[in-house]
Amino acid sequence: ADDPQWRVVAPCVSVPQAATTNGTWVLSRLSGSKMLSISMVRKLDRKGYSLHISEVMNDYPGEDKQIAASYINKVIEREILRAPEQYLWVHRRFKTRPLGETSVY
Repeated sequence: ADDPQWRVVAPCVSVPQAATTNGTWVLSRLSGSKMLSISMVRKLDRKGYSLHISEVMNDYPGEDKQIAASYINKVIEREILRAPEQYLWVHRRFKTRPLGETSVY
């Protein structure tokens, strides 16, 4: 996963240049499967989770890995914003920076 061929640079959350895996793009091309997102949000009373399953992504741009990475990052951002306080912010998602870009940490 640290191999640069698995990464593209695409906007993610409020970071305009984020190293992003293109694994979703590769899997979509290899499988030909329909794509959707699934996320879980802890309930306010902390007694279980709400499961969120999206509609099929009929507009997923599977022909271009750069556009696909931007698209998936928007999907991820939408899911984070369901409950941003529950996202694992200590995970250094933006530690790998494009050449010449400064650290966001």
